[in-house]
Amino acid sequence: LFMLTSIGGNFSILENPVIPNLTGLDNITSIGGDVFIKPNENLRTLNGLNNLQTIGGDLIIRGSYWNTNSINSIDALINLTTIGGKLEVHSCDSLTSLSGLDNIDPESITDLNIYHNALLSTCEIQSVCNYLSSPNGVIAINYNAIGCNNPPEIADACGIVLSCLPHGNYFFQNQDDIDNFQSNYQNCNTLYGNTTIRGDNITNLNGLNNISYIESGLNIGSYYSGNDSLIDLSGLNNLNRIGGYLEIHANDNLVNLTGLNNLDSIGGKLQIMDNDKLSSLIGLENLKYIGNSIDIYGTQYLENLSELSSIN
Repeated sequence: LFMLTSIGGNFSILENPVIPNLTGLDNITSIGGDVFIKPNENLRTLNGLNNLQTIGGDLIIRGSYWNTNSINSIDALINLTTIGGKLEVHSCDSLTSLSGLDNIDPESITDLNIYHNALLSTCEIQSVCNYLSSPNGVIAINYNAIGCNNPPEIADACGIVLSCLPHGNYFFQNQDDIDNFQSNYQNCNTLYGNTTIRGDNITNLNGLNNISYIESGLNIGSYYSGNDSLIDLSGLNNLNRIGGYLEIHANDNLVNLTGLNNLDSIGGKLQIMDNDKLSSLIGLENLKYIGNSIDIYGTQYLENLSELSSIN
C-alpha cells in the first residue's frame, strides 16, 4: 500500500486485534466515501493517516460499548480539512481531547455527534467552535466529561453565545441543565430536533417554562432510566404543541402529568410506560390530537383515562 494515495470508496477498520497501528497508509491524502474507525485494544493512535486531507463522506470514530478501547489520540488527523458528512466520535473510553480535528472546514460537516466518551473534556477546537457558531445540521453532544458534556459547556470554552440550535438536539442530564437553559440558549422558545430529559437529580422543570413548541420528539426518561426525583411535570406549562412523539418512561416517583396542561397536540405517538407511582393523567385534559398511537402500560395505580376525554 506504500504507493496508494487515494481510496475512491469507503474505508473501515473494525476492531481487528492484529492491527496495532496504521503504518503503511502514510501516503493517502483522500478517501472518497465514509471513514469508519472502530478501534481495538491495541490501536492507541491514528498515526499513519497523517497526510489525509479530504474525506468525501462521514468520519466516524466509534469505540465499543462492551470492550474497553485504547485509542487516546486522534492528533494524526491534523491535516484533514474537509469531510462530506457527519463528524461522530463516541464510546472512546480513553480519549481526552478532540485535538487533531481542528482544521476541518465546519461548512463541510453536516451533523456533529460527540457522546459517551467518558474522559473527553477538551472539545473547544476551532472546527467545533465554528460549527457551533453556525450549525449546518443536528448537534448531539452528551455523556462526556465535564467541559464537553453539552453544547453550552463547549460554547463557553469557545467564548461564544448560543441561540436556539436550528436543527437540535437537546439533552437535559441534570438540574443545572434545566435551570441554566434560558441563559445557555438565549431567547429560545422553540426546540428543533429531539429533546431528552433524563437525570437522577432533576427535581423540577421550571427552567423550561418559556418553551412553547418542540419540533420532533420529547423523551422524559427512557427505557433504561428515568427521572427518579420528578413528581410532576411543572415547568412545561407553556408547551402547546409537540410535532413528533411524547414518551414518558421509567420515572419512578411521577404521580401525575401536571405541567402539560396547555398541551394541545402531539404529532406522533403518546407512550407512557413503567412510571410506577403514576396514579392519574391530570395534565392532559386539554390534549385534543394525537397523530399516531397511544401506549400506556406498567402503571399499576392508574385507574382511569378520563383526562384524555378531550381527544377528538
